[in-house]
Amino acid sequence: MSKNKIIGYLAILMPVFLLAVALPFLVKRVSNTSERLSNESQAANPSGGSTMYFMPVSGSVIPNSNVPVDVYLNVPSTPSNLGFTAVKAIFNISNSSSFSLASADIVPSFVSPWFYAHVEVVPSGTGLVVTIDAIYNSSGNGDITTGPRKFATLNLKSSTSLGTSTINIDSQSIILAKFNTSDLLSNVFTPASFSVVAPTPTPLPTATPTPTPTPLPTATPTPMPATVNFSVMFQRITTTASPKSVTVTLYQSGVQKYNFTNLVTTSNTAGVYSGSFTGVLAGNYDIYVKGPVHLRKKVSATVVSLVSGANTNNWTNSILLAGDLNGDNKLDINDVSTELNSWTSPNVIPTAQTKVYDVDDNGVINIFDMVMFINNWTTPIVNGD
Repeated sequence: MSKNKIIGYLAILMPVFLLAVALPFLVKRVSNTSERLSNESQAANPSGGSTMYFMPVSGSVIPNSNVPVDVYLNVPSTPSNLGFTAVKAIFNISNSSSFSLASADIVPSFVSPWFYAHVEVVPSGTGLVVTIDAIYNSSGNGDITTGPRKFATLNLKSSTSLGTSTINIDSQSIILAKFNTSDLLSNVFTPASFSVVAPTPTPLPTATPTPTPTPLPTATPTPMPATVNFSVMFQRITTTASPKSVTVTLYQSGVQKYNFTNLVTTSNTAGVYSGSFTGVLAGNYDIYVKGPVHLRKKVSATVVSLVSGANTNNWTNSILLAGDLNGDNKLDINDVSTELNSWTSPNVIPTAQTKVYDVDDNGVINIFDMVMFINNWTTPIVNGD
């Protein structure tokens, strides 16, 4: 680095040093508060990015009909690529007077070494509770297969009682990781709904030689959900760096529809990070991405259109700016003071606890990390999107 550039960076940092000298007690108090907020934020993180969903999700049938409903799992990735070893699926079916289901009506889809240890249907009030437990019965790694897979089929049977039944995925359902026994399952679920309707009466024969029979109503087909493969970039990272977790939130007309947390992204040699999520209905969305210590960013000034099936989205034009150390989607004096306190020598080698302060991920906490904070801190409080 040239002498002029070093002098320029020191001139930028001078106001921060003056602030640290004039307000030492304030800085210490802010640092303690920031650490507490960071811990609370981590403890409140929802679980994984895998999904569980139904196919189809809606339909109408006449009495005494069979309605096969497939249960799908989509596991984009697992910790350390060691796979997953167990699945507990719990479904709450309302209005059992319109639709019935017995344990024998549930058909497993995973094959050996998967073992379906427990399949049960029990009454609960006016509905049913379905429990399916499956175990990967093999030593070594778990099941490392990724992508959408059919887990089981629920063969519902409609009765003569007209009405609608809803199938909800219970929040106690889990997909268990092999690496650290964490739950990989996202907390965003889409219910399925089916109705028993009166059959359309067949018209009486007329003088027409061959009357045309009225076709029986069938279940409404449902399109495949959208799978999104996306790419993003973090400020000042332009080469291969460590994996980072991001949060992707989707809105429609200002209403949050999906929130995917802890999505793991990995970089290429140019510092472009790639990740994916699935289980989203096709449509137009406002999409926001937030990095681990970065302000949340809207990926496009216009809505993003997602279609059924695979979608590839390049969001690298919306670079994620660093500075949000305490997870409140703001860059303020709390974040700047915390970063300054971590810089105790020209080049600090980060530990596992202080790696968060090496925001450009170059292996040291140094002046370049501080320059990013100062350049981004353009007002007393800089809010993310």
